[in-house]
Amino acid sequence: MKKFSEIEQFRHVVFNANQFFDHHGRPDNIRTLCFEGTVKLHGTNAGLRRFKGKYQPQSRNNIISVDNDNMEFAAFVESVPKKNWDKIFDLAAKWHRDGRLDRDFSYDPRPHAQDITFYGEWIGKGIQKNAGVCELADKQWVIFGLCIDGNWTTIRPTSHGLGLYEAGLREYNVHDILEASVFVVEIDFSNPEAAIPELMKYTDIVAEKCPWAERFGVIGPGEGIVWKAREWPCDSGLWFKTKNKKFMASKLKKTISVDPEKVKNIKECVDVVLTENRLNQGLDYLCEQNLDLEPKNIGTFLMWVAKDIKKEEGDTIAANGLEWKEVHKAVSKRARDFILERIARDGLTITG
Repeated sequence: MKKFSEIEQFRHVVFNANQFFDHHGRPDNIRTLCFEGTVKLHGTNAGLRRFKGKYQPQSRNNIISVDNDNMEFAAFVESVPKKNWDKIFDLAAKWHRDGRLDRDFSYDPRPHAQDITFYGEWIGKGIQKNAGVCELADKQWVIFGLCIDGNWTTIRPTSHGLGLYEAGLREYNVHDILEASVFVVEIDFSNPEAAIPELMKYTDIVAEKCPWAERFGVIGPGEGIVWKAREWPCDSGLWFKTKNKKFMASKLKKTISVDPEKVKNIKECVDVVLTENRLNQGLDYLCEQNLDLEPKNIGTFLMWVAKDIKKEEGDTIAANGLEWKEVHKAVSKRARDFILERIARDGLTITG
């Protein structure tokens, strides 16, 4: 399986974009890119792969099945007639061969399309909490990504979108993320701070009332927005997210920034990077792995938390002159206290 690419923070994309421009000798006065933003849905990552005619559902980290499921996504895939899945995968392969897909410029534009994976968010009641889409009575799979033969691709907008109508998949609650609002912001990477107010404006709009949930008669907050460069939509190094503060995994003074957060010491650093949201994401990871909330799985939980912090906030730790070894020690102690308290409070199981 190929996991869906991680979505960066804005400050990481500022660094990536300027590295790219420097490498290609682009001067400061022509470092502007247009970004398109789609609603970030608060659910669980779910994909469906077709390889040599066989279908394989997956969570963010695992191949799943009806017997080893994640939030009943594999059972959902099984419930949809194979002919409907065949139709949308065949359409994607045809569009790829016909050159109707945007693609990473670094690879052959016309491979055989033997290995296709659609990625999306599995949303609805019982999957997550505290967002508008969590109140949807019927679970939905909302597609936002496509990978063909190991390379990210993007379907250009057409009157038929992803081909969900042709495939008869709408009646099974399969959707395209582009059905909801798309936000557009121009970012001048020679002065990226200037784009922050507009990014915040749109993020606050979604935070106040999720456009996706509203389409289905539910009024509630949205998680945030995922942004991709219009010129290079398949370059995952130029994907970033802006979130409602309530859903952020780090406790930052500014929800969108160009530079890493300033902290005075290790305790303050841990306060910033180890939020309840991040700890709850660690519990979600245990659930995805079908691991019970019990002492023998504490090590797996602690490893996930540490890895996630190092990945997302490694630049913050380095920029403040802190040693990862010392931060890791403090993070592990606080995370261990959290999970022990949860085990004592909630009992044995968290598996879904």
